[in-house]
Amino acid sequence: DRAGDGVARVVAVLGGRGGAGASILAGGLAVTAARARLRTLLVDADPLGGGLDLVLGWEQLDGLRWPALTDADGRVDPPALVRALPSRGDLVVLSWDRGDPLPLPAPAMAATLDAARRGRDFVVVDVPRHLDDPAVLALQAADQAFLVVPAELRATAAAARVAAAAAPHCAQLSVVVRGPAPGRLKAAEVARALGLPLAGALRPEPGLCRGLERGEAPAADGRGPLAALCQRIVGELTGVPVPGAA
Repeated sequence: DRAGDGVARVVAVLGGRGGAGASILAGGLAVTAARARLRTLLVDADPLGGGLDLVLGWEQLDGLRWPALTDADGRVDPPALVRALPSRGDLVVLSWDRGDPLPLPAPAMAATLDAARRGRDFVVVDVPRHLDDPAVLALQAADQAFLVVPAELRATAAAARVAAAAAPHCAQLSVVVRGPAPGRLKAAEVARALGLPLAGALRPEPGLCRGLERGEAPAADGRGPLAALCQRIVGELTGVPVPGAA
């Protein structure tokens, strides 16, 4: 892996409530960046999330997961990190496994983010709603953070609490509103209630969940509302043209 230029773009994604779809957006952004030939690292910062490798259908790929790296501190060699993790093409994933939950030390997250900045072009971190020290480090390192909120009244109320906790640690925090909207709550209304810029709205995409159950990575074919949103976000953040459907 060639050395980076130290200017990797870092994106954090977190859910406004449980099951909001933050991990799917994080996976879609990483897959989309890799399709644009950006050297991409997807980081799973949620020890209780079940493993982000499952979102990509990568659970059978060889490579280290967080439990093998929790003693990392100081500076991590970017090429060594990339070689040790599960990867396909330009996409590398640092995920939790399905073993016993372990605490993630903040120095391990700091070392990983430092290596990612130096050795990758685009970094996506899936951040838990309950912000521990590693999650706060990820938010502080992010150039842009996205809060994913279903278009529901109670979800918006829950997201307000998450936004209040996350906003002090983010340079830029925006909201992505996910349909369907059972009460016809509009995306702009959700963003206005949260006092956050609206980054985008996702229409329902029934085939997406079916594909995930079959091991298909989100946005991998470049089609659908999620893929379109990810293409726009990656293009805006990097200035790199992002291909749509093949």
